[in-house]
Order: sequence, then C-alpha cells, then structure tokens
Amino acid sequence: MKKNNFFVFVLLGIMSNFLTAQEYRKLAVNNSAFQDVNDNGLAVSFGLIYNWSTNTYAVKEPIVYRLRGTNNNGDLVGSITSGSLKLPAYKLNNSNTWITIPFPTNTTSTSIFPESVPYQISENGRYIAGQMGVFDQITNISYVIPFIHDIQTGTTTRASNNDFVNGTFYTVNNTGKVAGWVDIPAPSTRRVPTLFSETGIFKYITKNGNLPVSSSSEVRAINESGVAVGTFDNLPFVYDPASDSYTEFANPDPSLYAGGSFGGISNDGTIVGMWYKPANANRYPVIYNPALGTVPIDFKTYLTNLGVTVNSTLDSMGAAYAISPNGKYIAGFEDGPATVAYGWIVYLPTLVLANSEIKNEPIVQFYPNPVINDINISLKTAKSGIAKMELYAMDGKLLKAENITLTKGRNKFAFNVSNSVIDTRNAIIVIVTPEGNRITKKIIFK
Repeated sequence: MKKNNFFVFVLLGIMSNFLTAQEYRKLAVNNSAFQDVNDNGLAVSFGLIYNWSTNTYAVKEPIVYRLRGTNNNGDLVGSITSGSLKLPAYKLNNSNTWITIPFPTNTTSTSIFPESVPYQISENGRYIAGQMGVFDQITNISYVIPFIHDIQTGTTTRASNNDFVNGTFYTVNNTGKVAGWVDIPAPSTRRVPTLFSETGIFKYITKNGNLPVSSSSEVRAINESGVAVGTFDNLPFVYDPASDSYTEFANPDPSLYAGGSFGGISNDGTIVGMWYKPANANRYPVIYNPALGTVPIDFKTYLTNLGVTVNSTLDSMGAAYAISPNGKYIAGFEDGPATVAYGWIVYLPTLVLANSEIKNEPIVQFYPNPVINDINISLKTAKSGIAKMELYAMDGKLLKAENITLTKGRNKFAFNVSNSVIDTRNAIIVIVTPEGNRITKKIIFK
C-alpha cells in the first residue's frame, strides 16, 4: 500500500506468524469492521485501511464519510462529505484526489436521500457499482437508484425499467456485470436478487420461477465468471448464469438460526457468509467450497481444526463478509453494528480439504442437456436419505414428482421424463437433497 503523509499509521500490538501459515487477526479498534479485502491483504472498513503484510492501519481522510471497497490496484471507493450530502467518490492508487462520481442524466442530489454509496470497484479499476439518492428532474420525485459508473468513459448509468424504481448494486466485475437488488412493489415491497449485464439486460433470480417473498433477498457478490451469491428468502444461495443453475442451502438448525446469507465469492469458487440469529443478534461465519463438502461449514470450527487460534470476543465470531479474488484472505467483523464492531481478517494460503478429495468436483451434474427421455444426474450428498425430485413447466405447473433413495457420497441415477414433457420445450428440475439443500436447473428438451 502506498504510504501517504496525511494517513495516520499505527503499529498494531499483534505479533504475526509467518505468512505461509493460516492465521487469524482481530483489530480491537473502533470503526474496524471490514467490508472488503484484496489479494494482497489490503482490507477496508468504514474508518480505516489495514495492511496485512505490515500489520498496520491508516485512518481514513477527514473528507471521507465512509470507505466501502478496494481492488488489487489499491484503488478505493467511498462516500465523501459535501455539506449535508454524502457523495459517491473514488480515489485511484497513484492519486491523492478523491473524484466525485457524476449523477446520471436528468438527476441531481436530494436531501431526502442524502447518502449515496459506491460499494465496489472492479479489479481492473474501470467500473464502480452502488446506489445513489437522486432527485428525478422528469418525475420530480426522489429515488434510491442502482448505478454503474465507467471511469474510462466518465459516464454513470442508471439501471431502470418499469418493474421498479428503487434498488442497489453491491458488486461489479471486470466486464461491467453488476448485481444487487431491486424493489419490485407488486404485490408488496420486497427486494429481488438481480443481475444487470454490461449490455443493459436485467436478470431476476427466481426459485421455480417465483420471486422472493421476504423483504431482504439480494445478490451480495459476483466473481469474474459471473457466478452470484447472496440470500433468497433468508437462505444462502449460489446462482450460475452460464448454466442457469440455482443452489440453495437449508437452515441447519431453525431453532437456533433465523436465516443465512453468502457475502463473498472468490474466482476459484470459494464462498463465505454466515448463519444469523433473530435480529442479527449473533452471526456465525461459514465457508463453502464443494471440495470441503456439500454444505457450508462453520468457519471458526474449520480454523480451530487447523490449529488456528481465534480470539473472538464472543463464541459466534461474527460475519464473514468478504473474500479476496484469489481466495487467500477472508475478512469480516464481530457481532454488532459495523460502525463499532471489531474487524477480523484471516490469511488462508491454501484451501485445506476436509477429506481426501483432490478434485474440486461439483455437487451436482446434469446430462445430457438438451434432454430426450432421461435426465442423467450425478449428485453428491453428505448423508443417506430421500431426495425429492420435481419437474416443473416454465409456468409453474408440476409435471412430475418422484422420491429417490440416495446413499452418502456420489450417486448416479436417471430421472425419466419421456411421458411428462409432451409439447414442452423447457422445464425446471428441482432436487431437495437429504441435507435439505435445494437445487434447480433449467432443462431443454429435444
């Protein structure tokens, strides 16, 4: 990280181990709840920038209201103070200047929604995604809009259509793909997980063709392959647009957890997130990768089993909020509001497998696709039991249902659909695994 004179550097009283070993560090200072981390271990919270290699942090500049994100260049995004407004801005690594992101055409700032937030900058330093509080000069109404800014062209795009007026983008990759949520009001206000392509195409993430019911569903992160992770009706999910496949993970203990969410995904597909108690009273971090098993595993237990000392204030450790693109750094913060909670960061140089597997095999594979008579399925489960198989038409009509007995491990079986899809070109297959995970896949028929 480039050292600037206006930063206040503090040497932390935390002794680091050698960099080749897994390690956990906690920043027991205010305003250290980490929001983002890059491949070099540079992490940002609302109030500071932390450097893993030097074990130092720099307090944000006075003009900055809150820092939000960084990339592998060391570029920064955040909101800067301008009178009563908090304007979206960025600062490139080789610059000392914060540059305000312009508002989209026919909009200006509004005192009704005074804070605009740039949540993420792409790794190549070209695109910024976030939300803006704007006054629409055509409708004369104030909104909170999702935006993407292209630093190269200097243009800010307001993502909009007739389905919604308010929304937020949390994440952007090097091609300009963004994701977050939009508020579709019919039949009632609720957040819908949304992808927005570089060509301006919206994609709503649905379950069996249905939009979420709860008010807090969203995409929290995408990687360079466009794979999206987030929460759908209070359960963590993974969506791969390339294969149009959706995987949802069941709540492992509804008596303890109110729900869960994935917050970050690396380019190798490692995912971090949390299970949480009602009202987010306690957050329990999780890590997921098919090489580690078929369900998210408790991150604190995972670290402890590797011999890592985790000196979290509470047993819950707090949310795993972000993972670096290379998957080697995981950052988050302890229970409590991000304005006061202590931040933590973990160095994980190699994903240590929980079993003897070497290959990172997917949990489920479908073939062939397009389908003629049988859908051949290869499915890995963590326990024996019944898998519920359902085939739906694109309008939501149930075409076929069948229970299949599976054993722990890899199962290969066929699901015959020859008599169920007459005059049907496309359908959705749904599998509820013995663990309670929900997997959906769009199928094409010849």
